[in-house]
Amino acid sequence: MSFRRPPDLIYELYQKLKLHPNWGNVTYRTTYSLESDAHFSTAVKYVEACLKKSCFEECASENDYEGLRGVDSMIYDGIWAQHRSTVMENSSQFDGASIDSICDHFQAWVDAQDAARYIGGGLEQETEYHGDEIIRYIKALEARPIVDQYDTFPGWMKML
Repeated sequence: MSFRRPPDLIYELYQKLKLHPNWGNVTYRTTYSLESDAHFSTAVKYVEACLKKSCFEECASENDYEGLRGVDSMIYDGIWAQHRSTVMENSSQFDGASIDSICDHFQAWVDAQDAARYIGGGLEQETEYHGDEIIRYIKALEARPIVDQYDTFPGWMKML
């Protein structure tokens, strides 16, 4: 049985992972307190779980068309198997750091890895999933944001 091709973004990532060992988020910890010490690793695990859930929900939705050939789920399994996120955690360097200083550090980190050409854009759609009705906020930055006159405080996004 032949499978149909996955959506363009997934197919592009799948093809790039044939040449590059892994992909993932880069998370900077910028708050250091007793409370954040207790919750930071849980927050990182939550973000990773949401990403994994989204990946496999997309795979399921691509295979849910009646009468059409599905997408090979091994593509999604392979993509997830190469997922490796990075956590930047250094209280002396990042505690209370500004968005600009985090962006500068991130750019230097990317340049040092010769990976700048592989960085994509940011989140382009908002999910409507409200499973536990707890709203969480995180600072999220795009690698190369496009800022216009309407951007008054870059970096915040709602995470459900």
